[in-house]
Amino acid sequence: MAETEIQVGRSPVDPPRDRVFKTELVTLIPHLRAFARTLTGDPTAADDLAQDAMMKAWDARASFQLGTNMKAWTFMILRNQFYSESASRGARASWTRKPPSEPWWPSTTRKPPSPSTSFALASACCPRNSARP
Repeated sequence: MAETEIQVGRSPVDPPRDRVFKTELVTLIPHLRAFARTLTGDPTAADDLAQDAMMKAWDARASFQLGTNMKAWTFMILRNQFYSESASRGARASWTRKPPSEPWWPSTTRKPPSPSTSFALASACCPRNSARP
């Protein structure tokens, strides 16, 4: 076998470059999972999406230029993967966000704060902006 062989449907094999690429890709796993979670709203779907994106990045590693922003490159792959899967499933049927189990306001109040409460809080922290001529 030649030192650099081409695998069908894969990037050319270059062990030193692949090691550097793999090391960088592994450091991005938590970031990819977090970004996928913001897109899907579901931890299981997010892990699947992140894994698919990492596989696509690995397959396209020959097109990545070492020394450039791998995080931006892999995030773009992940986002495009999300859009592709969403379109193929039709109107994001499986990617819809679930409603939160708890309201965002404190559980002791049981109702959201009124707009006047929000204004009072804003004027308390920013008095310069609350009194306008």
